Amino acid sequence: MASGEKYILKRGKWYHYVRRRPEMFADIFPGKYIRTSLKTDSESLALIRAGQLTQFLDDYFETLSRSDKKSENTEFKQALTKLKMCGFRYKPFAEIVTEASPQDFLNRINTASAARDTHTKRAITGIIQKPKIKISDLPGILFEYEKLTLSRKNHNELRKYKTPVIKAVNNFINVCGDISVAEMQREDILEFRQWWIDRIIEEDLTENSANKDLGKLRKAVRIASDNNSLGLPVLDLFNNTRLSMERKKERPSFSRDHIRNVLIPHNYKTISPECKYLIYIMADTGARIKEIVGLEDEDINLQADIPHIHIRPNNIRQLKTKPSVRTIPLVGSALQAFREMNGPFKHYLGRSDRISATTNKYLSENGLFPTSDHTLYSLRHSFEDRLTAVEPPEKIQAILMGHKYNREKYGEGATLEQKHKWLQKIVL
Repeated sequence: MASGEKYILKRGKWYHYVRRRPEMFADIFPGKYIRTSLKTDSESLALIRAGQLTQFLDDYFETLSRSDKKSENTEFKQALTKLKMCGFRYKPFAEIVTEASPQDFLNRINTASAARDTHTKRAITGIIQKPKIKISDLPGILFEYEKLTLSRKNHNELRKYKTPVIKAVNNFINVCGDISVAEMQREDILEFRQWWIDRIIEEDLTENSANKDLGKLRKAVRIASDNNSLGLPVLDLFNNTRLSMERKKERPSFSRDHIRNVLIPHNYKTISPECKYLIYIMADTGARIKEIVGLEDEDINLQADIPHIHIRPNNIRQLKTKPSVRTIPLVGSALQAFREMNGPFKHYLGRSDRISATTNKYLSENGLFPTSDHTLYSLRHSFEDRLTAVEPPEKIQAILMGHKYNREKYGEGATLEQKHKWLQKIVL
């Protein structure tokens, strides 16, 4: 054990530990000296505790000299696990020495002294340094935390999940720099928010773009803080930063006549037949684009007394929400499309973004949209409007749309026959 005799100072009847602080650690320990009470009036006990403290300090200074971020992160996570096993919470060494209560100080020193391995000693006494996490590290931390969820997503779904996170982080870095996450201030968040406000005004963007960035950044910071014991006041940092959505536009729906007289009879010769089939299916099922092009063979049943599709999670794609799982009878143009396709989508299987962009471009260039605000997704809004017009039970409408039904669930829900009856009333 290192000798601590030269650092002992007696004041009155109590012994203290006083050691000159190395210049390179001035940002960690205030003042020129590291001072703490040894909590005893016994010289022999003071010598033991001073020796322990000296050893811990020497180890701490050595740890601070390391520069390998990966090894720091691994060592810190292992330290948190050992602290839980020993009944302690993480505190940095400087805080233990200068701010800990006498009981906590002695408990840590005594427990660390009794520990058999060096790593446990270093964890209990806070010698192991918190990893230095920068803003640019946030995407990796978030993706690792969500590893199980992400493992269930296909390539396209992974891209759609990761891209907004990376974009939000890069935007923040462009405004505030690649600062340390532990040193984030509310002023940084407000500066980022103001940058978005200026951009929205200058580029005529929507508030939703800013809110997405703020939301992704907030989640990543919260997970980084929780998983690395950074203790950041995340709620305070992001409190009241969301922009109000006053400029949000409601997507219009197609009229029944426009679908029947314009979209359905149009000759789609210069576009993939699958784009035409998507229009037909959306028109008479109201299903989402991702749900339709993500159907597998076993999800399509054309031989049943009531032909239908079963929308559920599969190997092609996941679903937006739990209520999205549903069975939809096939009628009208939707039934015609599936019979002509004789199976699931092939070229656009699981490629919802691609088929959406291609079809929207075609409809726009060929003057098939009533207004510039209409999109392919307007077919889903039209389906809901047509349902509302025939006044089905609220539960039936929610089930067909894949929406949450805000009442306690009883029984098995609507049968295929019941849903088929209501769809026959709005079929095109």
